[in-house]
Amino acid sequence: MNAVALVLAALLGLVLIGVGSLEAFQYRNQRWFSMFRIRPQDHDAVRIWVMFVGFYNIVYGLGALTGVILTMNGQTAAGAALVAFVCISHIVLAVVLLVVERKLWRNSISEAVLPVAILIAMAF
Repeated sequence: MNAVALVLAALLGLVLIGVGSLEAFQYRNQRWFSMFRIRPQDHDAVRIWVMFVGFYNIVYGLGALTGVILTMNGQTAAGAALVAFVCISHIVLAVVLLVVERKLWRNSISEAVLPVAILIAMAF
């Protein structure tokens, strides 16, 4: 992987950990309503799913960072494969989000842009 792909992959890892932390620990905060679309009366009902998705993103973020670390320590193929897996997974998830809830098209684009950029950078 080249330097651009490594930097973008590290950024993706940090973003996923950050968003996952918001999902898992801040979903009740109305400041994030536009992102999570969870009404106060629904907090208890969605808790298990929001926590699951939050930690899912944290784990994916850790996977991206692990791929960067592996690559930087000479395990290029393993690191690139891990980063590519995280990117492809999030592109698929972005498409699923768009299909399931078209109103969240901005969120879908946001989820896909960085992984697409990383895969393009990895190709060069």
